[in-house]
Amino acid sequence: MPPLVFMAIAWLLPRFIQCQTQDQVEALYNNLLNGQNKNMRPAVNHAYPTDVNVSFELFQILDVDEVMGKLTISGLLKMEWYNHRMRWNPIDYGGVFTINVPSFATWKPDLVLTEPIDNAFAFGYMQNWVNVRYLYDGMAIFAPSEVLSSACDITVTYYPFDTQICEINLYPWGINKHEIVLNTYTTEVSKSIFSENAEWMLDKTETLTGVMFDTFYFYRVVLYLKRRPTFVIVNVVLPIFFMSVLNVLVFFLPASSGERVSFAITVLLAIAFFMTIVNDTLPKSSNPIPTICYLLLGSLVLSTFIVMMTIFNLRIYHRPAEQPLSKMYLAIAFSARRCRRRSFRCQSKRIKADAVTEIDLSKENAITNRRASDEDAIKWSSAHNNKRRADDATASAYEDYADLEDVNWKTVSEALDSIGIVISTVWVVSLTIAIIVMVTAYS
Repeated sequence: MPPLVFMAIAWLLPRFIQCQTQDQVEALYNNLLNGQNKNMRPAVNHAYPTDVNVSFELFQILDVDEVMGKLTISGLLKMEWYNHRMRWNPIDYGGVFTINVPSFATWKPDLVLTEPIDNAFAFGYMQNWVNVRYLYDGMAIFAPSEVLSSACDITVTYYPFDTQICEINLYPWGINKHEIVLNTYTTEVSKSIFSENAEWMLDKTETLTGVMFDTFYFYRVVLYLKRRPTFVIVNVVLPIFFMSVLNVLVFFLPASSGERVSFAITVLLAIAFFMTIVNDTLPKSSNPIPTICYLLLGSLVLSTFIVMMTIFNLRIYHRPAEQPLSKMYLAIAFSARRCRRRSFRCQSKRIKADAVTEIDLSKENAITNRRASDEDAIKWSSAHNNKRRADDATASAYEDYADLEDVNWKTVSEALDSIGIVISTVWVVSLTIAIIVMVTAYS
């Protein structure tokens, strides 16, 4: 081997061999921090701001408190910047390309939560054990993790089918836009190790930077949260609906059973209990009022109406037979019977109409075969119809007279039951349809 080639190999080979001794690392550490003021932001020319790149890693949504209007999450904030005073030549220190420096020993950007629930503090302020990693070219990487509790404007109009938009805003404390510029190279939150929440589903995320009050930069994390409604539907909405149906069934209980009032009051208390449960989980706000509160209020009003009507109906049922009926009670009983009879007659007329049609067809064929005149057929049909109407009118008048003779207080009670069934059923169906339409329109 020529001597010149041998000398070149001997000179280059140590530079490709990384042998980082503790003395070399300590020497690098001391040289980097020697004479450095950790309170001075890194900049070659302080007339220009320091660029800080920010990104956020979301770990978990810990809690969404609707009553307090609070969002609690855990995550990691990664910050990157350049410090020209933290550069070195790796060859001079045995190939050391990176080094960790305690966060309390060097400069770092202090980003503070703008809307904290508790005391305001810089991100990673209490984590002195988190180091700032420096690369040989001066690149600094600081990634502390925190549990953040921030205020969030909770809107529960369509609870439990609501979607919440919560923002987490961070800004450099006491540093204006001419000193630090916050940048982000991602438009979404990183979720590589994200753990799902049992109550809330993370629909989407956004991240952005901007200038607040034309004074300082801010970094914003936007979380779009969608509630998982299954628990509330199964444990609140469906029981309320079924109790409303049970409310209607109270009119089917015999008045003589003596259980009507206790049954109605039990359902009323159950609805009031569910209203208490829902109120404890919702913010005490009147603008807007959750839709489910209208459902509870409607069910409570219906239950109250049924209790009052049940008590009144029992008084009617147990009145002595010798006590005369007023015209109002006679009209109620008479109207209820007429409605039931009219419904029965409609069904009978449909059956008779089919039979008459068949008879008319057979008669028409017979008349055609006998070649009877059209005038005789019309006269026969008209006379037959007039006689049938007269018979119906006579029968109706006789039935009405019989109704007046047969009406008593128990009959009035049965009529009131029929009215209560109709009103309660219409109320439950209308309330259910209204809630479904409101929720569907929102979705």
